[in-house]
Amino acid sequence: MNWPKEITIVILDKISHTPIPNIIFRLEIVAQRKNNFSIGYFITDKNGKISLSLLEISRKVEYNKKEYPMDYAGDLLDFKEIIIEINKIKTLRSRFKEMAEFNTAKAARLESLLSGANNDKVKSISKKNVVSRKITVKVERLGTNKKI
Repeated sequence: MNWPKEITIVILDKISHTPIPNIIFRLEIVAQRKNNFSIGYFITDKNGKISLSLLEISRKVEYNKKEYPMDYAGDLLDFKEIIIEINKIKTLRSRFKEMAEFNTAKAARLESLLSGANNDKVKSISKKNVVSRKITVKVERLGTNKKI
C-alpha cells in the first residue's frame, strides 16, 4: 500500500461536525501478523486536528521492530489500517503512571498534556480507519452540546 507522506487526523463533534480541540488520542497501526504497532499519544490543536508525517510514523514502527523483534513483524507499507483510541483523563493518567515505570520523561510529557485536554467532554472510543491522507473521527460530546 502507498501511504501518504502525511496523515491529518481531525476530531469532530458527531452532531454539529465542528472540530473539538485538545483531544488526546492513541494511534495504533493494525498489523497483519503478531502485535499491532502502538505509535504513541498525540493531542489535537485548537482546530481539532494534527498532522503526522510518514517519516515520523515510520521511525516509530522501526524503533518498535528493533527494540522488540519477537513482538512485531511487517513493514509500514504493508499495513492498511490504523486505530484511533480516545479515553477519559482518569484512564490516560493511569496509563501514563504505568508508563513512568519504563520511560519517566515520556510519561511526564504526556501527563503535562492532561491539564488542557477535553477528553472528559467526549465519549471514549476506539475506531479502526483505513489509512488515508485525511482521517476524520466523529465523537459524541457528553452533557450539553455547548461548544468546547
